[in-house]
Amino acid sequence: MEMKLKLLLLCSSIFALSSASSSPFEDEKNFYFHGPIQNFPPKETPQYGTPTNCAPSIPVTVNPPIVTIPTPTPVTVNPPIVTTPTPTPITVIPPIVTTPTPTPVTVIPPIVTTPTLPPSSPPFTCNFWKTHPTMVSGLVGWLGSLSRFGIPTMTGFNHDANLIQVLSNTRTDGYGELYREGTASLLNSMVHGKFPYTTSQVRESFVAALGSNQAAEAQARIFKMANEGRIRE
Repeated sequence: MEMKLKLLLLCSSIFALSSASSSPFEDEKNFYFHGPIQNFPPKETPQYGTPTNCAPSIPVTVNPPIVTIPTPTPVTVNPPIVTTPTPTPITVIPPIVTTPTPTPVTVIPPIVTTPTLPPSSPPFTCNFWKTHPTMVSGLVGWLGSLSRFGIPTMTGFNHDANLIQVLSNTRTDGYGELYREGTASLLNSMVHGKFPYTTSQVRESFVAALGSNQAAEAQARIFKMANEGRIRE
């Protein structure tokens, strides 16, 4: 390496000397003559070449730098520790069902009162039934109405008019008479085994006579005769 530096310094010195020797020619280029112009033969430009006494170039061998690659340190990756929680047992408590003790129901049988018939034997007239409401209620109850027998309620009365109200109606036409005598015939058919008409026959004749006032009046006369005992079986 020192040999190379010495050769470089020697060549630099030779080149500096050559440059110094060319300075007079440069001064001649900058000289101005003010007298008469004379023709001078052209000067020969000196030729400067590469000094022959320089040592030949020595090939330089450049060694590449030694690059040291560090050995990688192995990295150990520890897997995460997963802790599975222990599930808490769930205790299901069944609901407490309390069965209520049933209250005993005491069924009291209805008291059936057999109506006491008057000394006179049936059948009974409309006026008799109208003046003995206790006997009527004993047969059909206080709320008994003609609708329970399938007979329409008379016009002017409520649907649930009881038999006492129907027996006491004051209409003077054939319909009023039919409802009075027909109701009495229903009651007689229920208490008198020898009444000329059964309860079903009384009901059918009652409903059939509602077609007109004249038919109602005619049927009312038949029911009245049966209620007074003038018609026998």
